[in-house]
Amino acid sequence: MNNRIIKILTTEGISPSKFSDKIGVTRSSISHILSNRNKPSLDVITKILTNFKNINPEWLILGKDPMYKTVIQTSLFDKIDSLKSNDININKSTEDTIDKTIDDIPEETKIKKIVQNKTPEIPDKQVRKEVEKIVTFYIDKTFDEYFPVE
Repeated sequence: MNNRIIKILTTEGISPSKFSDKIGVTRSSISHILSNRNKPSLDVITKILTNFKNINPEWLILGKDPMYKTVIQTSLFDKIDSLKSNDININKSTEDTIDKTIDDIPEETKIKKIVQNKTPEIPDKQVRKEVEKIVTFYIDKTFDEYFPVE
């Protein structure tokens, strides 16, 4: 496993001391792991995976390829610019095929106008909107839900 940790250091371009600071373990612990004196504990592995979210856990623990997770769909909370460019593979030929397919649709089948649904006007009554749920999203990717009581 120390070879895979060394590969993380070289691929990410980070020194062992900065790596230890980033994951929150002592520099001597990383030094002992890299020199094969000690094996990484579950705590160290967890800290690596927590701080390097794009590392594939199966690769780190078992050595199964690929090193980085395959991005299928980004999370609602992830910022695109924080992902590595090689994590997102855009297939240009697929985009071209989609564009051509849209162009092949006859003009009469395309939607010409979007009609908005309006709330029917009630002359004697006011329309009352009620809050069903309030959701608060936090930076650490957790959330709280609040349901008002009647």
